[in-house]
Amino acid sequence: MFELNFPFLLIGLASTLVAALALWRVRSVEVARWWGCVAAGFAAVMFAIAGRVSAMSGHMMWDPMATGWLEVDALDALPLVVFSLLTLVTLMVAPKRDLGGASVAGMLLILVGTSLAYSAGTLAGMVVGWWVTCAPGMMGAFGPRKDRLALGIQVMGCVALTGAAALTGFGAADFENSEALAFGLLMSAVALRKGIFPAHSWVLDAYDRGPLLPNALLFNGHLGAMMLLRAESTHLAGAAQNILEWVSLGALGTALFASVAAIAQRRPRRILALLTVSQSAFILAGLGSRNVEGITGSLVHWLVVAVATTGLVCILRAVEARRADAMAGDDYLGLAVRAPRLAVFFLVCGFALVGLPGTLGYCAEDLLFHGALASHPILGLCLLIATALNAIHLVRLYSQLFLGRRMDEVPTVPDAMSRERWALAACVVFLVTAGVMPGKLVGWRAASAERLMEAFQGAGKGH
Repeated sequence: MFELNFPFLLIGLASTLVAALALWRVRSVEVARWWGCVAAGFAAVMFAIAGRVSAMSGHMMWDPMATGWLEVDALDALPLVVFSLLTLVTLMVAPKRDLGGASVAGMLLILVGTSLAYSAGTLAGMVVGWWVTCAPGMMGAFGPRKDRLALGIQVMGCVALTGAAALTGFGAADFENSEALAFGLLMSAVALRKGIFPAHSWVLDAYDRGPLLPNALLFNGHLGAMMLLRAESTHLAGAAQNILEWVSLGALGTALFASVAAIAQRRPRRILALLTVSQSAFILAGLGSRNVEGITGSLVHWLVVAVATTGLVCILRAVEARRADAMAGDDYLGLAVRAPRLAVFFLVCGFALVGLPGTLGYCAEDLLFHGALASHPILGLCLLIATALNAIHLVRLYSQLFLGRRMDEVPTVPDAMSRERWALAACVVFLVTAGVMPGKLVGWRAASAERLMEAFQGAGKGH
């Protein structure tokens, strides 16, 4: 057993949890934002150090003060850091009207729950992480909930995962007589959390009627995908490949359905929700390709979706804070002439999401398509069609927000403020730099994909 030389994981999680509890009743927006950013940044540093130590050793590393409970390896090290930084970006860009002590604390709790689910060494830890991510919504951290459907489906996913874990003794025992039910509950939890049709409705409800930024942060945890990737380390490993087969087919149908359904939408939030659902479904579709190339593309695409959609959601919320009529989508706003920086940030994040050459999205989708075509040619073709439709929706959404009016017809609004520029520029730099020089990042993900293939093949033989 290999252990870290310092409890980096535990300190990162504990410090974020303490900050969330301390900020819950803080009234000052700037104080809450500042300390929330400090907590998220500190957690990112702790997770990055732990990931670096694990990478240098080449082994999975346990936290010395939580051995058997918290671990870091090649699979979760990068997502831990990226999600912490995305929480930081969200807190920096969020308009003042969206923030307060409780809302900042709620987003920090989402960070705690997601990080715990990523780094959990047991099924029990994963279950706790899933429930913690839902806790802010259930406690009213973001104000009165209009998106009750979204909250209900999230809770249903947690209940399903808890049931699946309970049937296997939370990883402590193997109940062969309950395997079929446990597998079914696990697959239901994954589908509900990832928004696989018809559960995609919770994402639409969350984006359209709920607090946009926290809901986007919650969805971008992609805990359903992580649960599948961790299946080989649990007593559910024997059916991991069967689960992937069914979930992959469901993800393919969801990607196509969402890309077609967006044609009938006019409201920017609903278009962005369907675009996000469709593109994120590629993650599960890639995991079902059963080859290293497809799984590598899926893991890279995970990062692309998380970073790019966070940028898009933050920009849309910034536009809504400047123009009250932005939510309706009834007319063109033409904001590019008044806010050119926001327009450029939106365009780069959007094109990276749909695989523009020169961005990380291109590398991810190239690997995804090749992996899918090698295993299921129809799967690769369907992903190509869905991506083409999503690119059209992206251009349509960009046109609604930033084109269509002369300068004298557009009221004066501020362009990206300093905190918005720094946060959004970081997203753009990551997507472009990693796209121009993808070798290191793709290499890390490829190593994880190879280990996953070995684990799945070993589980299949053992089963």
